[in-house]
Amino acid sequence: MPRRSISQCLIAAALLFLSPALAQGPTPAPALAEDDILQTLIQGEALRAVGDYAGLLGAAENLRLLGANPVDGQGDVAIGWIEEARAHGVTRAIRSARGRALGPGYRRGALPGGESLTIRQVFLGGQPARVALATAGKGVNAELSVAVRDTEGRLMCGGGVNFVWQPAYSGRVDIEIANAGDASSDFYVTIK
Repeated sequence: MPRRSISQCLIAAALLFLSPALAQGPTPAPALAEDDILQTLIQGEALRAVGDYAGLLGAAENLRLLGANPVDGQGDVAIGWIEEARAHGVTRAIRSARGRALGPGYRRGALPGGESLTIRQVFLGGQPARVALATAGKGVNAELSVAVRDTEGRLMCGGGVNFVWQPAYSGRVDIEIANAGDASSDFYVTIK
């Protein structure tokens, strides 16, 4: 039997341990734990629900500072929160922040049970890409999931609510949000 060095054994053990994870590609991660934009959107909804308009204005400022913009021509949640806060007498000044042309984006939507929605988005090659999904307001216990497919329709990652990957080349992908439950659910999705 040939003798192997300790380093060869350690490398072989690491490859054996890591090979299933490497073969699977992108892996789901806890959505709220690592996504500042998603945390801010959900926090803003909670502040709005309890009537904390000073906190709501702070959440709107945070969205702007994070560089988040709505995707697909949707209304800007931050602007809506600012207007709502001001309508309730909150007049704290808003700090200005410069936006980025291809910076992070978000979308708020509602999805009936058993239906899905597809969003097309361009990601830059060689740079980390992220899609995260969370329920908001109505339908908090919904069975939402997200899948990312390439232009050929091949599944890149799916079955969870949060994915991080690094595309080899710049290109368009389809982000498919599905509600496997019976009830309608409101959601936020962030795209970075």
